[in-house]
Amino acid sequence: MSIRNLPPVRRVITTAWLAVVGIQLAIWLAMCLIGWHLPYPFWLWTAAVGGVIVGVIWAIPVDKRGAHR
Repeated sequence: MSIRNLPPVRRVITTAWLAVVGIQLAIWLAMCLIGWHLPYPFWLWTAAVGGVIVGVIWAIPVDKRGAHR
């Protein structure tokens, strides 16, 4: 399923989650390059827990009009 086919709320939540994880990953990569060591990958918490939440939201069935069944 493409993100464009999702209802607007799902699209916003998924896009926000991906943006936050992307920003955290970029910060972590910058820390790796600046410090020349691998700090604790703090972004994994947001990616994993947020991914589970987004996955549950995707699993909620909706009808053609976008209402929950």
